[in-house]
Amino acid sequence: MAGVQRAQGDQAPVAFVNRVAEKYRALPGVNYVGVTHTVPQLGDWVLTFLIDGRPAPPEGEEPTCNYYSVTPDYFPAMRIRLLRGRTFTEQDTAQAAPVALITESFARKYFPHENPLGQRISVSNGPTRYREIVGIVADVRQYGADQQALPQFYDCFYQKPFNSPNFILRTDGPARAPMLQGLRPAVFAVDKDQPVSSIRPLAAVVADTVSRQRFVTVLLALFATVALAIAAVGIYGVTAYSVSQRTTELGVRLALGASPAGVLGLVLRQGLGTVGVGLALGAAAALALGRIMESLLFQTSARDPLVFAGLAAALAAVALLACWLPARRAARTDPMVALRAE
Repeated sequence: MAGVQRAQGDQAPVAFVNRVAEKYRALPGVNYVGVTHTVPQLGDWVLTFLIDGRPAPPEGEEPTCNYYSVTPDYFPAMRIRLLRGRTFTEQDTAQAAPVALITESFARKYFPHENPLGQRISVSNGPTRYREIVGIVADVRQYGADQQALPQFYDCFYQKPFNSPNFILRTDGPARAPMLQGLRPAVFAVDKDQPVSSIRPLAAVVADTVSRQRFVTVLLALFATVALAIAAVGIYGVTAYSVSQRTTELGVRLALGASPAGVLGLVLRQGLGTVGVGLALGAAAALALGRIMESLLFQTSARDPLVFAGLAAALAAVALLACWLPARRAARTDPMVALRAE
């Protein structure tokens, strides 16, 4: 992503954008070059709008939407899916009929029982100017991956150009040095006086929006790992101490005909019985406290049964290993050595 700051009052932003985009497409590894006047998760424009044929709402109660002005290649560059109708084309120029796109959430909220395609909308970014809705695209989470998508409206950049365009480049793999080194010179080749404000990978933009959740999650995972290690050592120590205290009993059992497998099973059952009680209490506590974790989760329930089952199985496996080591030692007890020691 590259941000370019155009001088205010410039009447030819479309020509400038097209010339820079042409040079960007010539860079190695670049597949699509889209342009938008604002980038999701880096800024927003919230505008009111009117729907043609509907009564104007009272002042202060107008519906709102996130607003974007984009070029046709913005959607493949951002991998935003077309759901119905069409996206913008090179023919949607200032001389063509005004057109617009809306998102799925926009259509669901403001056109719940009718077909949005063909409807006309005017947004509050200038004089009243109705655009025909020609397509519906997938939602974009404007304010972060953990936030709900709001209704969004797209103008065609060719029909509603803006200064300070942002170029979105979709490459066929990780950004290569030759391509990155060519971003600023491409702008300067078109207009040497135009500054490039920033160049950032979109992955870094998305990562910044979840940095708090990632930090807390990593911290909790670290604490959980330490707690699991302490629990495993504790289970091993208690079981090993119990086995050492019962050496004579286990030796008598083996001398009277008990099999090593039977002694192994006896120690495991007694050790894992306590573990089972702990797992049950822990699962109940996790269910009760799950709501605290929901703010850190994305499209995942704090009470997901598969997650609970997986964690319980992992904890049980660790506990089984901690009990099995002293239980194996107990099963190998020599009856004569145990009785002689007594």
